[in-house]
Amino acid sequence: MHPDDAELVRVYTREKDALMVADVTFSSNQDIEVTVEAEAGSAIFAAGGQFELRILVRDLTSFELVPLKGSEVISGSIGEAWQNQAEIFTFKIPVEYLKDREDHIMEVLTVLKIGIKQTHVSFARSPLFLITAPQGKLELISSWNLN
Repeated sequence: MHPDDAELVRVYTREKDALMVADVTFSSNQDIEVTVEAEAGSAIFAAGGQFELRILVRDLTSFELVPLKGSEVISGSIGEAWQNQAEIFTFKIPVEYLKDREDHIMEVLTVLKIGIKQTHVSFARSPLFLITAPQGKLELISSWNLN
């Protein structure tokens, strides 16, 4: 990476507070954690450039944007809101926005704008992920006798 640049390394979803990375199936009765990894070059980090990180969660099944808990934008200067050259930002998709999305395919899109004199832009897209029925509901359906 160029010293005057910054970029998104990757974005992925996982169970809230889990150590496992890049989970792609989530029950509709639990929160989802979205993790965004970004890196800043040494010069732009030392200079404290301004940045804006924007995140969108798309439901590809219903063609809707899914709200996050809190802000969908983090902005500020490097060194304050972005404290390390390699930084991890975490967002949460609350369970209340997942309840009616069983069997929906979703993805996360992120864009990073950063710069001092000239704006640099970086994009990242998560792997697709699926919202599933809660475990108890799956057991009920699998116990149906269809004969």
